[in-house]
Amino acid sequence: MKKILIIQTAFIGDVILATSLIKACKAAFPEAQVDFLLRKGNESLVENNPHICWCLDFNTHLYEFVSGGSDSVWADNFLVDH
Repeated sequence: MKKILIIQTAFIGDVILATSLIKACKAAFPEAQVDFLLRKGNESLVENNPHICWCLDFNTHLYEFVSGGSDSVWADNFLVDH
């Protein structure tokens, strides 16, 4: 099974704009598991979406402490499978 993780760690308006991507991913890959990672406090925007399996919140303070705030450290910890 393919798994798709949509990452949107910006603010509320950006999460709203990204919600159209959820349905598009599910339409393109109907058998895929679609998960959504977002900033803590915005999970109510997508948590009841029927196309999402998991809604994960992102603790930005912990991330900045662990990585020193470098985006490349965060990106290097994800493997994208095409």
